[in-house]
Amino acid sequence: MNTKQPLELLVSLSDLKSICFKYKKLILIAAIAGGLLGLTYSLTRPIEYVVEASFKEKGSSSGSGESSMSALLMMSGDSNEQEAISIFSSRRLMETLAKRLNMQLAIKENHYTPGIFGKIRDNLKLSYSVYKERSKPSLYDTKYILLPSNIYYTHETPLALQIQFLNNNTFKVSSDDKDYGTGQLDTPFITSDFSFTLASNEPQLTSRNFQATLIPLTPLAEGLKKIVSIKANEYDKSLFLLTYRHPERHFAANVLNTLMTSYKDYLQEEQNRIAQEQLAYLENRQNKLGHQLQTLMNAHAEETSNDLSTFGSANSEIAMQYLVSNQQKYQEKKQNVELEMKRLHKAQQEGYAYFEHYATGNDVVTVHQTLNQIRDLKQQADAISVAVRNSSEVSPETMQENFTKQIEELYQARRYSDETDQLIADVESDLLHETSYTIFDNPKYLVRAWHEQLHSHLAKEQEHQDDSWQDTKTTFRSYLGNLSRYFQVVAQTLQERLAHQQISPSEFEGIDLKTANDLFTSYSAQLDQAEANILQHQFIIEEMKDPDFEITALSPSLADPVSQEMIQKASIIRMSLKDENNRSVKEQERLRSELDLQKRVLTVHLEQMIKLQRLKHSLIKEKIHGLQNTTLALIDQKISILEKHLADYIESRLATLDHEKEVIDTHLKTVRTEMAALPQKRVSEQLIQQRMEMNKRMIEELSRLVESKNISNNLETNQSTALDAAIAPVYPRQPHILLLTVAGALGGAFMAICGCLLGSIATGVRASPENLKLANQNVSGSISSQLNTLSDIKLLRDSDLDTLRKLITFFNTQPTKQHTILVVQGNGPDLVPHLGHLLQLQDKKVLTLSLTFDQQGTLPGLIQYLEGQAAMPTVTHQGYGDMISAGGIYRFNHELLSSPKFDQLLETLQKKYDWIFAVTKDRADEARLRTLMARYSEALVVITDESLNEIAPVLDFGLEKEHAVTYVFASNQ
Repeated sequence: MNTKQPLELLVSLSDLKSICFKYKKLILIAAIAGGLLGLTYSLTRPIEYVVEASFKEKGSSSGSGESSMSALLMMSGDSNEQEAISIFSSRRLMETLAKRLNMQLAIKENHYTPGIFGKIRDNLKLSYSVYKERSKPSLYDTKYILLPSNIYYTHETPLALQIQFLNNNTFKVSSDDKDYGTGQLDTPFITSDFSFTLASNEPQLTSRNFQATLIPLTPLAEGLKKIVSIKANEYDKSLFLLTYRHPERHFAANVLNTLMTSYKDYLQEEQNRIAQEQLAYLENRQNKLGHQLQTLMNAHAEETSNDLSTFGSANSEIAMQYLVSNQQKYQEKKQNVELEMKRLHKAQQEGYAYFEHYATGNDVVTVHQTLNQIRDLKQQADAISVAVRNSSEVSPETMQENFTKQIEELYQARRYSDETDQLIADVESDLLHETSYTIFDNPKYLVRAWHEQLHSHLAKEQEHQDDSWQDTKTTFRSYLGNLSRYFQVVAQTLQERLAHQQISPSEFEGIDLKTANDLFTSYSAQLDQAEANILQHQFIIEEMKDPDFEITALSPSLADPVSQEMIQKASIIRMSLKDENNRSVKEQERLRSELDLQKRVLTVHLEQMIKLQRLKHSLIKEKIHGLQNTTLALIDQKISILEKHLADYIESRLATLDHEKEVIDTHLKTVRTEMAALPQKRVSEQLIQQRMEMNKRMIEELSRLVESKNISNNLETNQSTALDAAIAPVYPRQPHILLLTVAGALGGAFMAICGCLLGSIATGVRASPENLKLANQNVSGSISSQLNTLSDIKLLRDSDLDTLRKLITFFNTQPTKQHTILVVQGNGPDLVPHLGHLLQLQDKKVLTLSLTFDQQGTLPGLIQYLEGQAAMPTVTHQGYGDMISAGGIYRFNHELLSSPKFDQLLETLQKKYDWIFAVTKDRADEARLRTLMARYSEALVVITDESLNEIAPVLDFGLEKEHAVTYVFASNQ
């Protein structure tokens, strides 16, 4: 059962001497114990080599004279001393260091190690060497048998491995519960969990066993941060002194050298990143200027949109040039059109023979081809006409009869053509009255039948019995159109025949010009062959008059069967005559008579063949004459057709040119009107040009500043280098056996004295852990004032960390699982953030509720919520959990915290959070604290310099079973 102790317990200073004398044995024992502890510590400390290096940070002292505006534009601040130290000791650089030195894999051989006795031996040897001032080291370097490299391990916990060598090159890797297989030296050993490569410094490895530990990268980096010391030089803040301790001196030197190299690489990477950020800023600035210019340009474009559709350019100069150029082009084009029209009118009046001589390049190629064809055909017609007239053998009576016939046919063709045109007009106007057309009586044409058929369909349509009138009308119209063109061609052909005095063709009528030319070529060849045969036969007849003529030689020349038979008989007789020895004179005369007879017969046969060839020659000449007449008629027809096409083209071209001239005149008027409105636009364009030039100069100036800054930073980065590289020391750190022994003894004595004093004044006026414990109060420990300045929980003192853990343990022992704790902070340090960090590591949800209403707030807090100004107070997320602020300065906070609405808020928050800290800066002696503590079952009170009488109200709550109160003392250390 808890009992209340009296608070008036005093200890006078006059009792101090007697207290020390009373406890002199205890003090002596404590001094001896402290000396022994100091001696033990000095002898059992591990041998460590202290390696030092210095690094010159050129950028740390540069750039101090730049203005704040330039620094803002460059987006970079000069690194100071703390910045460089933070980078040196950052986890990123330490992880890089661990990777480069392959520190994740620690390997040692399975054999006996000296342990603590080995450390004592080495420290004694070292102290003796220092005492004797020996120049030769008393300790030897450790030789590494296996050298790891290319280590990859990402797990969060260390992994212990056993490496057993099966031979000098092959090893087996296993753990306590898994066999990972075998590997080779200098060959990567890869598994699903890790990978590494081993090399050896010794050739004999068979049956040797090694213990290896794979260390996670993050804990390894955190450990390196603690043992690597970085300090700035007192006189030169850009010079940093690096210190590292390790049992292996060469490894320690390598660590510092690699760390400085990694730092320099980091500076280079950071410089590259800053350069990219600066480029991004320039681009952003350029985009903003571009946006402003775009707004101005849009306003200008809105005014000149109509001009753009007209000129194709927003520039007044270009528009003026464009309009002037267009005006010149239109004037030139108009002159060309007028010249072309004059040329075409002249061609209509004077003919088409030399039409292309005046061409301006506007005519199509087909026109020139047509003109060339007409000219070529006329030349052919003239040549054929001369040949026909010279070779004509027709009698005058036949010529007169043919002339009369052609005149009648010409008149008939013209009459039929006119009647056909009239019929077409009647059909188009639906005037189908009975008119006597001579073409109706010609059975060669079906005009009457078509006319009657159309008339009958028209009558049916009027009776609403048939609707085929339009189809019949269209077909009849097409038929009449073809007849009209036919009669025009016939009339033109007859007119040309009369002009060239041609006889109407009969057998060649209907062929085309190409066929006529082919027939003419064939007939000319036959005529030449006939003339050649006549001459050949006449020559043979003359030659056969010679008695010595060898008739056998005629066999290749005369191919007809009769001639061949005669030549064969004459050849036999000729051979018989040459056989004079076997032939009598009479037989020879008879053979000569027969030979002469054969020659005469052959001569008669050849004369008859000459007559036949002459008859054939005459017939072919008549055919050629008729064919020439037909060809001449066909040429005239083609010339007529080509001239008609050319005339149609000229008519169409004249109409097109006339329309083009009107369009050009319209464009010229429009161009002159638009040119008058251009000077007004010049002013706005000049303003836009001036704005563009200003933006361009601004971007150029920014680019120049950024480039100069980048060059300066690159130069500083290159100049930041190791000033003194780390060198492996010869001697390790001295053990200082005597010094530590004396210090331990003094410390033990001092601690004993302090303990006696604290025990003596436990019942004194000031509150202390001892007198609170005597008063049956729970004391969790003490905390240092450095908690207010520490932002990283990893830098906590061990005593502070122990106190925080005790606090958590104390509240966890309470029956409730959800903790709502009133923290009476007073003037003590703020330990709630560090408690929150520790609880978050235990996966707890933590909320800090500020009950201090002495500062202005920007976010809705408790005041706003309790007064109904906000639906819920704003919860902000801090590194140690969530937080709800007080909301500002408020005089009536005591009344608000006593309201039911505040109780409802606590109930709501308790469902969401595991730990709630209600923090107040009220001192433990304030009367209103009693009311506040009555609402909480758990409380944490921070004691600074309060006396027992001052904290008496709180002590009463600590004695009650329904309240759990603990105390923490704030020290000034």
